[in-house]
Amino acid sequence: MDDFQRYMMEQIHWIEVEKWLEGERRGCDPGEEFVRELVKRSGEKFRKQYLAAHSADQLQADELNE
Repeated sequence: MDDFQRYMMEQIHWIEVEKWLEGERRGCDPGEEFVRELVKRSGEKFRKQYLAAHSADQLQADELNE
């Protein structure tokens, strides 16, 4: 699995979890509009956190391989 596929899988998982939590809060499926708004509102933050976490993981892996 390449980095892009891993990123997409983790982003989809994040969206599903957020959608489930919102559905529990509302008592119904929040729908596609919720997903669009979530990505607009928080997608950039997710991307930055993902890149920061995985950059740190890569640095640790590189140090172990030295």
